[in-house]
Amino acid sequence: MTTNGVILFFYTFPSSNNMFMKQKILFAIILLSTLSIKAQEKLPTEALPIAFVDVDSVLVYYNLVKDVNQRLATESRILQQAIDTKQAQHDSDIDNFTKRINSNDFASAERAQLEYERIQKQEKSIEDLKNAHQNKQVNQKAELFNRVNDSLLVNLKEYNKAADYQVIFTNKGMDNILLAKDQYNITDKIIRQMNSRYKKELPE
Repeated sequence: MTTNGVILFFYTFPSSNNMFMKQKILFAIILLSTLSIKAQEKLPTEALPIAFVDVDSVLVYYNLVKDVNQRLATESRILQQAIDTKQAQHDSDIDNFTKRINSNDFASAERAQLEYERIQKQEKSIEDLKNAHQNKQVNQKAELFNRVNDSLLVNLKEYNKAADYQVIFTNKGMDNILLAKDQYNITDKIIRQMNSRYKKELPE
């Protein structure tokens, strides 16, 4: 490694009556000297004690996620079918009510009012069922994510007993790590460990 030194010499000529008042001329003589310093810069050849896990891959290949998503999809399909059936009946009741109103088929205004109120309650019931279905899905997904997160932390701690990493990062898409060498990616190893310890859930 070389170090460049810069030496500056300044000289100011005395003022002269034949020149501008107090005018000064500055000469700078720059001498560059090269000093040779023998030094060896050794780059680290071993990997740094850090690693990262791709959470997106865990959510795709962890068997717990696969099983739970399959169960939730089945439950959602069954509930959606029930909603669709109720909605079809509701649409039919509205159509029938409209026809009876137009043909003056109700025996009295009171009977028509009662039927109208029934249809209104029917519609509210369907909306409540849809909202409950959506809220249930949100809660189930949040519960699943928490379970995966807990399992991931437990497996990372167990894995790191032997690996002895100082830091293990989490990465989702490109949120935390833009670029890293493959040797720091331990995702596959962690997924294999998680799946080997996972016991398939029995259907309820």
